[in-house]
Amino acid sequence: MNDYIFWSYIIVTTIFYIAHHIGRLSMIKFEEDEFLMRVKVWILITRGSGKGVF
Repeated sequence: MNDYIFWSYIIVTTIFYIAHHIGRLSMIKFEEDEFLMRVKVWILITRGSGKGVF
């Protein structure tokens, strides 16, 4: 379970990192609450894995 949470966090962070740089290249300005969105996704993943959804 802990390994899954760890890797899912790395995957989510990587997706946001790539999206951030793609946004820079295409001149799209990300909102200031990008970090909050990452936290929300992280909470959803942890809750889902805790309930056995994933």
